[in-house]
Amino acid sequence: MIKLKTLISESFEKVYDKYDKKDYFGTNELVKIQIGNWKRAKEQGQKGVEDYTEKSIESIVRDNQKALAKQTYDKLANAIKKKDLKYLKSALRHDQKYSIELFQDITGETLPRTTQDISKKLDDLYND
Repeated sequence: MIKLKTLISESFEKVYDKYDKKDYFGTNELVKIQIGNWKRAKEQGQKGVEDYTEKSIESIVRDNQKALAKQTYDKLANAIKKKDLKYLKSALRHDQKYSIELFQDITGETLPRTTQDISKKLDDLYND
């Protein structure tokens, strides 16, 4: 049976910052794309463009990406609390490094490397 560490937003911030530094979420590319869109709109004289700056666009994109990452954390934390094995198995696959690290930070449990082994471990943890 799994024993949860306290679910706190510090887990999210710690793990998010680590993955954001690696640009795991592709934020830098999204920033470039949106700034390019803004510059083209500015050149075309579109209305409302003057309300934004490169810095504000970057901030908006980064805030949106962080909000999406926080949703992942919230869904995972909720699934852990509710012992939603189906969701956990779908979210915790070998290629989902961010979700795996969030789970490990929240629960204190280490997950194996393969999806099959992760599934078995989840079965063991959540089946009394």
